[in-house]
Amino acid sequence: MEKNPSLIHEIAQRLYEERKRLGKTQKEMAEVLGVTHQWYGKVERGSSGPSLEMLYELYRKCDVDIGFVLTGKSPPQTDLDKIVEDCPKDKRFHIESILRATKALYSETSGK
Repeated sequence: MEKNPSLIHEIAQRLYEERKRLGKTQKEMAEVLGVTHQWYGKVERGSSGPSLEMLYELYRKCDVDIGFVLTGKSPPQTDLDKIVEDCPKDKRFHIESILRATKALYSETSGK
């Protein structure tokens, strides 16, 4: 199977975007992923493709959507406002209670 240079560069660009979103330098990202910063730099420039191990660590340690990195497509987002709006008024209290509890749990576990 031949390498697709444009695909590798697209993946490299998305890796760069994700690293910037995480607020990390190439060296910091390489340390998190357990690779050399030279190799990580090659991957981000598109000179080399990412390994499966690197992608797995990116997902595991940084919670990066690997589907997005590989394809550029994010999973569809659920419009919670629309769900609540479409819910019958007599049932809306239950959904709102679940959403408040979920938000509180997320705040506790993430420190936000």
